[in-house]
Amino acid sequence: MQLFAKTNYKRSDKLMGTLDSLNNIMGKDTVFIAAQGVERSWHTLSQKCSPAFTTNWNDLPIVK
Repeated sequence: MQLFAKTNYKRSDKLMGTLDSLNNIMGKDTVFIAAQGVERSWHTLSQKCSPAFTTNWNDLPIVK
């Protein structure tokens, strides 16, 4: 990509219109340009994970 290359504004406007339409239908910032960056406003709910984990093969249940 060249810094001072000619820009096809018709194509760019069509792309931006498509992104705007998708975001209007699906919700704000559903689709965005990667240059905007990604800020996670959500976190995994680790307190909801099962405490029934094991690190010992002998503790695993046997299914017959």
